[in-house]
Amino acid sequence: MLANFVLLLAALLHPNLPVARRANHMSLERLQPAVMASSSADSQLDAAAAIAATLAEVDDRDALALHARLSLRAAEDDDFGMALREGLDVCAQAVRLYGPAGVITSFNGGKDAVAILHLMRAALASYCDKAELPQAQLPVLFFEQADEFPEVDAFVREAVERYDLKMYAYSNLSFAPGLAKCMDESGAGAFVLGTRETDPNAKEQGTFAPSSDWMPAFMRVNPVLHWRCVFFVH
Repeated sequence: MLANFVLLLAALLHPNLPVARRANHMSLERLQPAVMASSSADSQLDAAAAIAATLAEVDDRDALALHARLSLRAAEDDDFGMALREGLDVCAQAVRLYGPAGVITSFNGGKDAVAILHLMRAALASYCDKAELPQAQLPVLFFEQADEFPEVDAFVREAVERYDLKMYAYSNLSFAPGLAKCMDESGAGAFVLGTRETDPNAKEQGTFAPSSDWMPAFMRVNPVLHWRCVFFVH
């Protein structure tokens, strides 16, 4: 099985992570075959880190450049390429159907949230570019928890500032009331979630799935629904 999908995506975008700092600088042309040929978890991890090292001089705030690089990797016919291709396509369709302000990305700072954040940043940038529109802010939803780890809260707010995100933040609200309030304030009709098919709440969801009847009426967008991966912690 090929590389940890989320780790590879995170390494592509965050070259200052410890795993990325240990890699040598190599050309992208040399690295892609290395990832394709990797068979063990360790070699996959090293390949992901090496790719991250090649991007060390790239401004990760440039979402349009991010889209170009992710599209290049998504063109590969391996497990990661196919998963990435589906994820980018789902996000692109969500923006096309609901508009830049009509689809909001759930961002709690977790591993899946980081993946969908950058997929949506890329998809939104590409949409605005093709439509010849000014680059739009990506709207994100964050539920503030009294018992949240301060590092997580700080990470979320740092990402909001770094990537110029439009954050809808709510405290002392459970999930459904929070979504309803966000919809009232934003006019959004869809939420991008980090749901994967192995999650208990995934049930029979597809990449687009109407909300459950106990929730406000919205479309669930699941770009990483079929992503299966082993997560490494460094």
